[in-house]
Amino acid sequence: MKRPLRNMAALLAGDVGSRGIGFLVTVYLARILGPAGFGLVSVGMALLGHLQLLASPGIQLVETRNTARPGGMDDRRVSGILTLRLVLSVILFGIAALVLFVFPYDSVLRGVVLWSLASLFPLAVATDWYLQGNERMEPVGLARFAGYVAYGLAAWMLVRSADDVAMAPVSFLLGSVVTSVMLWMAVISGRERPGISWEPSLWVRIFRENLPVGAAVFMGQMVINLPPVVLAAMKSSADAGIYNAAMKLVFVILIADRILNALLLPALTRIKGTKPAEFEHMVTIVTKVVLTSVVCILLLGNAFASWGVELVFGMSYESAGSILRILLLYAGITLVNSVASNLLLAAGLERTYSAILIRGSIVLVAAMVILTPLFGVLGTATGAVIGELVTLVLMLRCARSEGLFPPWRHFAGLLASGAAAGLAGWLIWTTSPLIAACAAPVVFAGLLTLLRVFKSEDLGYVKDRLV
Repeated sequence: MKRPLRNMAALLAGDVGSRGIGFLVTVYLARILGPAGFGLVSVGMALLGHLQLLASPGIQLVETRNTARPGGMDDRRVSGILTLRLVLSVILFGIAALVLFVFPYDSVLRGVVLWSLASLFPLAVATDWYLQGNERMEPVGLARFAGYVAYGLAAWMLVRSADDVAMAPVSFLLGSVVTSVMLWMAVISGRERPGISWEPSLWVRIFRENLPVGAAVFMGQMVINLPPVVLAAMKSSADAGIYNAAMKLVFVILIADRILNALLLPALTRIKGTKPAEFEHMVTIVTKVVLTSVVCILLLGNAFASWGVELVFGMSYESAGSILRILLLYAGITLVNSVASNLLLAAGLERTYSAILIRGSIVLVAAMVILTPLFGVLGTATGAVIGELVTLVLMLRCARSEGLFPPWRHFAGLLASGAAAGLAGWLIWTTSPLIAACAAPVVFAGLLTLLRVFKSEDLGYVKDRLV
């Protein structure tokens, strides 16, 4: 089995296993805590997401790429990166704690947020970026899986009623510690143990080199971290819980996006540097596969959204079905956007990538802030779609102008097949939703075959390089 296939299998097993357990923990917490308590946990985890990105500005992308380059990365820089992340985490946690105790916040909210932010410290010393850059995905997948197992066991033991809401982030903290320890063990098995490096000048240099991408990623993650905070502030914690329930189902779908990002960046960087003649062909095939997956997600997801939400989270989350339908558009756009963004990063266009992501994120924030007071949770979800769509358009336009993305005629048959399948499903829906859910994918598959969207030589290309 060749390295790309091993990496894909390791990431798939690790992410599917860990996210599967994480999803079960989410369902358990949502049912035990109810929409209001689950909303408080969502706020705490959203704030953790914001501060984690500030404590690790762009490192997950830029330093993964730097590690993947010929020659790898020296011990001094590895130590500098880990120390910088730890120092930033201490500063950010201190500022957050000061704010929470100076202002008269509810004691329950204060406890949830502080325990959530405590995970900054184990996350700061995690070394998944280094292992991914060296294309050692097996220990990354294993560490994530073990961490989520620990998280799940802790949540099951510590969260027994709605009064145990603060124990949910404590459980996540324990899982984060397990993950970081296992990642460290994987790193030191192949090299000397990285130490703490007291070199402020090195920290500043690393910070400056990563800051453009870090700022862009921070803005780009607004779609995940901002909505619970906005909804809790403008509406209620229960609304934040409803939105988060729908988004958790989307996160299950976006396991594919995590795997895609982890595999594409080192692979595209390597191929562009060593086999530039194959670059466009590879991008074409990857994009076809991603677009096909997006169409299937939209066709099936829209048919089963309401049923799925009620089955998983219960009747108290019934209103999340309509939110999920909107967020499925976000998921599809995100998958395509991952291809475009990795093309820019592989080509060394970090500043262009950052500028586009910031512009799209500004649109997203503005749309959410405007639409949430007017339409509630539906407005928040719509703002997420608008921001992601603007980002995708700008990314693809830049990739095309740089000659990184193939002409759209390569995907005309696939897009036409998807549109025809969607129209067929919509026309049949009023007669029988179940028949529509079955008929639309059949129409799509038939048209893909008829138009020969995937040629035999394409499949041979993939097989030759991955099997």
